[in-house]
Amino acid sequence: MKPTSDVLTVTGAHDSDGYFTIPYFFVYPAPLTGNYDENSITGSLKNGSYSFSFTLPSTIHRIGIKPTPSIGFDFHKSILEGNGFTIEVHDPDGRDHLDWNTFQVFVGGNDTTSLFWDKTLNGVVPMKDESIDSLNKVFRLIPDPHKLMTGSDIFAIPWNGDWLIELKICDKSGFCFQSKDNVYFGPFVAFSKAIDLRCYNAKSMIAVFDLMFGNTCINSPKTKIFLTLLNV
Repeated sequence: MKPTSDVLTVTGAHDSDGYFTIPYFFVYPAPLTGNYDENSITGSLKNGSYSFSFTLPSTIHRIGIKPTPSIGFDFHKSILEGNGFTIEVHDPDGRDHLDWNTFQVFVGGNDTTSLFWDKTLNGVVPMKDESIDSLNKVFRLIPDPHKLMTGSDIFAIPWNGDWLIELKICDKSGFCFQSKDNVYFGPFVAFSKAIDLRCYNAKSMIAVFDLMFGNTCINSPKTKIFLTLLNV
């Protein structure tokens, strides 16, 4: 909702896949049901001869990094494979309504915005505009996977570990919004799945699929990787 709008809160449930229901909607003993996505929400209610429906456009402002860096290792893999990552900003009033003079990057609570612009505007870390519509601003940053700590260190991570990455921006009407991600930087191992083949043949081994080793921060030549099996 826009800051100047009246907000009415109702309680219901959703299935995380685009469908919602509110069991009892105000004075009507009938459910309010509908569908939603990032662009709009549609609802309807029918009680005897009375019915109504609505469709409301999204008024949500969003900013974030994709692949989402705090979920799994897709973010890390994308960087090491040379595909980089994107910063995506959604403004329901249009991407031209964003005020990029207010854009800020914080790493571990420290303002690293000047480093971010220095790396991108000077071409040290290539940045491409991949916006495809009028509501979303999307730009892709492609750090050199071989120079993550010697030039392409766009987040200025001083040592391996978990770091809070915050993005902030305001629109031209003064409404500000942000995103926060706890991101791990350092050596990692990732795989899609593992199957214990000894369940089928005592002489077999463990099959690991799509195995990937990588390091997105400080060189760690003494890193040791262990595989642990849990009986759950």
